[in-house]
This record gives sequence, structure tokens and C-alpha cells, in this order.
Amino acid sequence: MLATLFALILFMGLVLGLQSRSFNTQRVLGRLALDARLSFERDAVHERLRGIVADAMTADHPAVDRPSMDGTPFLIAQGDRVWSVRLQDVEALPDLYHSPVEVLRVALSDAEGIARRRQALLARFPSGTRYPRIEMMAAQLGLDNDALPLLTQSGTSGRLRGENAPKEIVAAVGRLPPHLRLSGETGRLRVTLELCDQTQCRP
Repeated sequence: MLATLFALILFMGLVLGLQSRSFNTQRVLGRLALDARLSFERDAVHERLRGIVADAMTADHPAVDRPSMDGTPFLIAQGDRVWSVRLQDVEALPDLYHSPVEVLRVALSDAEGIARRRQALLARFPSGTRYPRIEMMAAQLGLDNDALPLLTQSGTSGRLRGENAPKEIVAAVGRLPPHLRLSGETGRLRVTLELCDQTQCRP
């Protein structure tokens, strides 16, 4: 009798264990399927953006519905999801590595301190060393992540293009002396995608 009861308890334990494993397996497979679908949709959005970006950068006359290159978000629906997209001219952002302190000041309240710490950190890098990603450099400089959307590490001139500056800094960019302002066509964009829903993510 006791042996039978013990065997029954052991059997039930095995059944419950198998069910638990099956449930966990289903959760893992479901997560993998969702990740694969999101990756596919992200690639599809990027493909759609090719034409939008080319038009925004090369058209002679701006269209009414053409997205701006100052980081203002716009929405793209793909499948049953909505993506928030930002196009940002990188030459309209201070370069964290190369911009002079006058340019850093348009986005950073402690531009002088950041410039001093930057100089000290860069002096430690051997010649020819590739700079770390901007997120890592910002952390070493004591910058908050909230500042990163207003900075780049892809600038080429140290100057700023005012017409594509984000709204948070456009007035300060306009006050820069002429030798620190850039004109001409946009050469490089930073494209940012964010998955969202229409109640939480609006332009």
C-alpha cells in the first residue's frame, strides 16, 4: 500500500515536472518567435526608410510631408505595430570627442568641466586607438544618458548646422559665431527606431 502510494506520488511529480518544462519551453519558443518577428519588421522599416532618407537629403524643394532632419519623431506603421522614427543630421549635434567648448556649451551646462575631463581621458589613449562608443565615454565623463540624444561622435568639422539642430538647442546654435556654424547639404544622418504604441509614442 505504501509502496503504491509512493509510486503514485513519484509519478505525479514526474508529470508535473514535464508539464512545467513544456510550459517553459513554450515560453522560450514564443519569445524567440516574437524576437524574430520584431527583427523582420525592423528590417522592413529600415528598407522603407531608404527612400525617405534619400528624398530628405537630396530633394531641392522640401515636401509638406517630408520628415525633418532635426530629430523630430514621426510614425511608421509596419504590420500591427507602430515605430517612432527620428532622423538627425549628425553635423547639427556637438561632437563629444572633437567639438570645442563653445560648441559643447549649446548642449551641456558644464561644458568647461566636460572639456577638461575629455582632454585628460583622451591623453591616455595611445595614438591611433579607436575611441570607445559614445555611451561609454559619456559615462566616464559623468554625463547623464539624457544628454546623449543631443550629442554625437560622428561629427567631422566641430561646427554645427543650425537648420537641423534639435529644438532643445536650436536657439543656442543660432547664437554661435559664424566660424562655428556650418552650411551646405546634409551628409550623414543618425536614424533611431523605437517600437511603441499609438498611446505612448506620439510625434
